[in-house]
Amino acid sequence: MKKYSQQIALNLEILERADNFTNWLYGEIRPFLRGNILEVGSGFGTYSKKIVNDFPNSRIILSDINDDCINK
Repeated sequence: MKKYSQQIALNLEILERADNFTNWLYGEIRPFLRGNILEVGSGFGTYSKKIVNDFPNSRIILSDINDDCINK
């Protein structure tokens, strides 16, 4: 599988700590999530954690092209 560059990994780490931004963005998409959910490009799971928490009865599939993200 493809490895993320160091810059992309750094960006994902910064995104994990950007609570105000990620909470705002998630709030924008949350009303449109329902049923079974497929997250393509889950990265380090910043939004995945929110989805799993908010939709405990949904089937949620997380995916990423990078093994480092999948194993994290």
